[in-house]
Order: sequence, then structure tokens, then C-alpha cells
Amino acid sequence: MPIIACPQCGTQLEAPDTVLGQEVVCGQCRQRFIAAAAPGGDTPAAPAAPAPQQPAGPAAPPNPYAASTNAPTAPTAGGRAWPPAPVPPPVTGPAPAAPTSGLAVASLVLGILSIVFCAGFLIMPLVCGILAVAFGGRAQEEHAIGQVSPSSLGLARAGRICGAIGITLGSLFFALMLCGPCSTMAF
Repeated sequence: MPIIACPQCGTQLEAPDTVLGQEVVCGQCRQRFIAAAAPGGDTPAAPAAPAPQQPAGPAAPPNPYAASTNAPTAPTAGGRAWPPAPVPPPVTGPAPAAPTSGLAVASLVLGILSIVFCAGFLIMPLVCGILAVAFGGRAQEEHAIGQVSPSSLGLARAGRICGAIGITLGSLFFALMLCGPCSTMAF
């Protein structure tokens, strides 16, 4: 059997002839390399100690990541098997969806509240409308960067529009209450 050596760490192992020319993984440093006989590799290494006998028991379940059973045997070092590195199964399925922007949802809620509060409250529609426009603008920036889902853009636009309507209506009602015919009415 030829002796192969890892080019990374220099570990030398006895390998069957069937492994030469194939990609193997070093048991020490996990470096992948093509197995080739080391210089002077025709001389056998010192005899390895026999592997301790395992007591007979139930068979271990098959490893789904192990190489197929008809693959050539792996080189050994001191009685330890030197299998190729396990290959994980490919990741399949849809990509995770981007989250909906919380700022877009807050913008829409505040925009609707600014419209609802415009007739009965003096300052509330202005505060809610300004916050709705600000949160909607920030949510649109998040969408432009690609941090949130595309549905967030529609929520942000609707929140900004509702907020602008709430600011306008709130300002009109506030002006009417200060100087209009409603100024004598008590709310």
C-alpha cells in the first residue's frame, strides 16, 4: 500500500491503491487534497497497533451523510477510519419573507386616528398626522434599502396620505374654532 501525506500538516497515512488520484480529507487538519503517493511512499510504515475489539451489540443506524457503500475504502491511520467530509443536504424551499415594517403600520394607524380625531379634539389630529407622515417617510426609506417587505410600501403611503388629510382637516377645524362661527360654541 502506498503512503500518502497531507500537504497542509504533513500527516502520513497508509492508503489502498484505489484512493490514489481521488479527493480525500486529512483526519488531523481537515484539509481536502488529491491523494498521491508520498516520496518514498512504497515503503510501508511501522505496523499499526490492532484496533480494540468492540463488544457485539445493536448495529448503529446508517449515516445519511456518509459516502455510498460501493465507494472505495478510506485510508486508515492508527486504526481510525479516514472518511471523506460529510456533505449536508441542500437547502430547499422558499426564502424567508422580509418582515412588515412596524413604522408603516404605525403610520397608517396614526393617519387614520388623525382623521377620526379631527372634529372633536384640538391638537390631537395635528400630532397624530405629523407622526403619521414622519413614520411613513421612514418606512419608505426602509423599503428603498430592502429591509422590509414590499407590502410595507403601500402601508407607508396610505399612512402618509391619511396623515396629510388629518393635518389638513385638523387645521381647518382648529381655525374654525378660533375665528369662525363655532368660536362661541363650547365643545
